[in-house]
Amino acid sequence: MYDSNQINCDGSVDLCNTEDINAKMRACGWDVIDVEDGCYVLEGLVKALLKAKASTEKATFVNIHTIIDVGSKVAGDVKTHGAAFPPKGVKAVKKALWMNPDEHFVVSDEAYAFFWDIKSCGNSLEEDWNSLVNDYAEEYPGLYEEFVKRVEGRFIEDWRSIIPAKEALSTAPTPSRKSAGIICNPLAAKLKNLLVGRADLSPSVNMIRKDKVDFAGM
Repeated sequence: MYDSNQINCDGSVDLCNTEDINAKMRACGWDVIDVEDGCYVLEGLVKALLKAKASTEKATFVNIHTIIDVGSKVAGDVKTHGAAFPPKGVKAVKKALWMNPDEHFVVSDEAYAFFWDIKSCGNSLEEDWNSLVNDYAEEYPGLYEEFVKRVEGRFIEDWRSIIPAKEALSTAPTPSRKSAGIICNPLAAKLKNLLVGRADLSPSVNMIRKDKVDFAGM
């Protein structure tokens, strides 16, 4: 969901970006849905979301055209980007949105009702998850132990023995990206849960080892 209000901190978005975002996303293989009025026509937004949900072959990009700080006296103006509203401005927006301008920090009964059973639903989901994990532990005890280590963020006990000893390291000035490679490559060879983000800079960041596995994700 892309909020297209065409305003940034400096002014209009086209000061720094004039790309056709819809054409860009279509070129990337996405379905694109335009919502021409994302401020007042709720039905159009709902239809777009339902259509997006029905699309199972591609990811969907919903471009929602909005007006920043709609309802205020400075709607659509760069002044609204990150600036605080004065009390009078807040009241004006509340009136425009059919809210009581004299109430502060109010949560409607409808909002409370929507979230009322969230805790019980969460408890039920947690019980299902714990049951699944317990079954997994019985069937795959070794993998379960590894799983718990990863969830808890624990290294193997003797990880310090894997990295080079301080005495073995060069005392010459060394770029941090090179020293990181000296330390991380031995760790990566032993720790199955160590991932390294390096894009196309493997030689530069010294993260090339014989048994490394490359993968990419979107």
